[in-house]
Amino acid sequence: MGKDTEKLFSGDLYFPHAFLVAASAGAGKTYALAWRYVIFLLSEKSNADPSQILAVTFTKNAAREMRERILNILKEISLGEESLSEAQKYLKSDKEELKKRAQKVLEQILINYCDFHVSTIDSFISALGKVSSLELGLSPDFEIVFETSLSEDLDFAYFMSSHISQNKEEIEEFLKNLNLNSDKFLFSPAYRVKEYFKSFRDKENKYLLPLTDSGFILEDIKKSEEEIFEEIRKLADSYKDSDIEKKIKKTSLKALREKAAAELIENFDSQMGIVSGNCTKDMKALVSADLRVKEISVKIKEYKEKKSYSAYDSYVRFYLKYKDFYDKSKEAKKSLTLGLLSLKLASRIKEGNIGDFYFKLASKFSHFFIDEFQDTSPAQWQIIKPLAEDALAQKGSLFLIGDLKQAIYLFRNADYKIMYGVINRDKEKLDFSSLEKGPEIFKPEINYRCGEEIIKYAQKTFSGKKFKEFLDLNELEDLTGLSECFQKAAKKDKGYVKTNVLIAEKESEDEEEKEYLKILKEAVSELSKRYDLKDIAVLASDNSCVESAVSVINDMSIPAASYSALDIRKRKIISEIISLLNFFNLTSDDTSFACFIKGEIFSKIFQNSEEIDSFLFENRDVKIKYSFFRKKFPDVWENYFEEAFAKSGYLSVYELLTMIYEKFKINENFPQERGFLLKLLDCADKLNEGDSACSLSDFLNRFDQMSEDEASLPLPKQENAVQVMTFHKAKGLGFKAVINLFLEKRDPNKDFYFETQKDSVKILKINEDAAEKSEALSQIYYGDKSEEYLQKLNTLYVALTRAENELYNIVFLKKEDSKSVYSILEEFEGGEKSKSQKTLKGGDYLEVSFSKKEIWNFVKEGESREYEVRRGEFYHALAALIKDKSDFDSESFKEKSRETAEFYGFSNEDLKDAEIKIKTFFQDERYESFFSAKDSLSVYNETPLISEDGSVIRPDRIAVRKDGVFITDYKTGDKKDYSYQINKYKKAARKAFGKEVFSLICYLDLGEAEEI
Repeated sequence: MGKDTEKLFSGDLYFPHAFLVAASAGAGKTYALAWRYVIFLLSEKSNADPSQILAVTFTKNAAREMRERILNILKEISLGEESLSEAQKYLKSDKEELKKRAQKVLEQILINYCDFHVSTIDSFISALGKVSSLELGLSPDFEIVFETSLSEDLDFAYFMSSHISQNKEEIEEFLKNLNLNSDKFLFSPAYRVKEYFKSFRDKENKYLLPLTDSGFILEDIKKSEEEIFEEIRKLADSYKDSDIEKKIKKTSLKALREKAAAELIENFDSQMGIVSGNCTKDMKALVSADLRVKEISVKIKEYKEKKSYSAYDSYVRFYLKYKDFYDKSKEAKKSLTLGLLSLKLASRIKEGNIGDFYFKLASKFSHFFIDEFQDTSPAQWQIIKPLAEDALAQKGSLFLIGDLKQAIYLFRNADYKIMYGVINRDKEKLDFSSLEKGPEIFKPEINYRCGEEIIKYAQKTFSGKKFKEFLDLNELEDLTGLSECFQKAAKKDKGYVKTNVLIAEKESEDEEEKEYLKILKEAVSELSKRYDLKDIAVLASDNSCVESAVSVINDMSIPAASYSALDIRKRKIISEIISLLNFFNLTSDDTSFACFIKGEIFSKIFQNSEEIDSFLFENRDVKIKYSFFRKKFPDVWENYFEEAFAKSGYLSVYELLTMIYEKFKINENFPQERGFLLKLLDCADKLNEGDSACSLSDFLNRFDQMSEDEASLPLPKQENAVQVMTFHKAKGLGFKAVINLFLEKRDPNKDFYFETQKDSVKILKINEDAAEKSEALSQIYYGDKSEEYLQKLNTLYVALTRAENELYNIVFLKKEDSKSVYSILEEFEGGEKSKSQKTLKGGDYLEVSFSKKEIWNFVKEGESREYEVRRGEFYHALAALIKDKSDFDSESFKEKSRETAEFYGFSNEDLKDAEIKIKTFFQDERYESFFSAKDSLSVYNETPLISEDGSVIRPDRIAVRKDGVFITDYKTGDKKDYSYQINKYKKAARKAFGKEVFSLICYLDLGEAEEI
């Protein structure tokens, strides 16, 4: 890292100390962390044990790479390989002695691997939560869960169903305000509300403060609006019969006529009031000096501020109730999201309420290593900071490494100001009173990745005239030090840079876009002649650009691999398998069934596609298509579908998928998809555990909600393909040749802004006009804009520093994009292109084979259980057709009942028997309240309700009457204890309908009923 950082690797350690390495791109951050860790283990001065060191980073890949590097260095030292010389240079020890020490430490780590604490910060917080469950008031066996939208949907649906019945007026007021704050009418507002609530929770987690409403009263704000309108009206009246009257703005006159107070206030200028600026100099001076204009402007400022602060009050009040419900719901399920756990821990620590577990941890860890420090969130730092400060007070150490210029995760609650504060010795960010020298700051000057020309280009971009003009135009400060990104190149290769800037007029956008794609193709084609494809990267701002680039490159017959393309959910074969699972989960899902039989998997084993087309066309209006398919193609059904269809729900999802792979010969027919097929099995194994292992619906919902990283294969290192990814994915990576695609995307209109106060977070609605009329609102509005620009500029820096040898930038701007961060880039070409660096000759691929052993058939053929289940489903389906006893005689019921019997495979005699058994209860006067529709307000058959634990339940029949809610549940077979199930139904119905609930179990085979 250079002479300026030799102290980082010195074995002559002293304690306590805090080192902060502000390392620019390519400075060898991972190298520094790994070697610093090894030096601690091998130095006689530190006498450190692996169990005393905590090293945290922010991604699983980074943590894995860190562990691998540390173990490889120790292995090389113990074997007398390359790293031994470096270790001797740093530690000034005898080589043989170092080899022995390395062997001993390596053995110690491998024997006690659980004490090798190199992990993600999320893993550390999860472990911390587990050992501190009692202090946090949590169940000892609580589970940390992902916050999937399915869980949120169920919780939100249950909250709404219970809340509406009790607070109808409040809901109506909330929905009214929701549409007032939207640019279009929301017919189904649930999605928008959930998105808002998620943002609210994120901000509370970021700032460790509760969200509260403004405290302003809407009636008072309305009154202020009316008073201001009246004062402006009087001002307008005073201009009558004068030259000023002729210069009153037309928009203001219209608002006065229509008594549109809000529009009138919106058009009021702080200098000229309602008078147009297109007037004489004397008139301007006269109007702007009018005290009435100034007084009204002050009142408008106060009015605007109150309106901004109170605009989302109804949301906040509603959110606080939902948050309370949501937290209690998770607590009841003994589950907690990682965000909520972090908030609980951080809040306790912030309040000074630190439990015994913290003192135990403080005595355990003496040395802390934190990677990517600029990406630390306030909650994460709040949790680690007291431990680090205690370690420093006990002669321990703290090693922080990061780069403010690469702070690109602000949208994930990262706060670069923590690192900024430590650099500037802010004691609120880190108490360094136990350090004689304070935190020692190191700024490595050497770049080990990029060629000299690439380094100079980045420096010139961020220190040049256009960059300074851009900062001035947008009133920005260079808070992360982009203008000081000066480095020296370690490599001898000069490097090469070329930047093409295309600026499109509106009428020539299509032509410029064609030129943009032409340049991309030329760059890829030219580089592919000199580099292995895997050494070329194409980087873009978002996934849509990535997918477009992959398509363009593939059209050139050049293979391209992207992280988004490795998401198994985007593979056609996987989609077909999911369609089949959707059909097994819900047999009435004709769309999924049709998608599967029209897909590639089925076409491989049934090659007469015209017959399938004909079948689907003939049965286009038929529901439950598979029953007709089974009749038309009995052999196909029996050979391929029957067994998997019958055993879905019995087999685990993993076993069911294995059976599907074998039945349809998917592995043999699609060998190129084997990696994706194995990943699907892996997802089934991880997502379905315990009681939900056989639940198709659970698996399908969770699979749909997985993050892209979770659902993707790792990018194969040996695959010779152009690597295409987003700038964010490329952070921390380097490639021999990089093509950056810089397309400015319009930012979506922002709905709200946040302000942190001493004890709370406030939410505001601010537009540019409001910001201009109020300095307080202006600071919030433009402060937020500055953060957005800062993140974009940092992302640009990351993109410009990924290339080792050659960098190509293709910039596509529209003429009006003067405020785009990409506008600072200019046409440029410099440096020297590399000679051919191709090394790959093509290698052999290891074929992954699947076991062909048959799954143990624990569900016996012809087992009576299958018949009983089918018969029970038939009875329930039949009962669901009936709302009143008069329905038994209707033609509609007769037709539907025959279809139902046919669907479930029962004869007319079976149908008659079932009808008699059900009809018995409808005709029994003792149960009239349950079965008569005459006096019922509503009757619901098989209607879903949300239970207290968030699960979906479906009572067979609900009759809502004036005197209560009457639930009926049908059972076939012998009597059993169903009290738990019925009580669950009753609680949910009581919440949903707000009435007393009565329940009845009808044992259809026994002709008996029992009230619970």
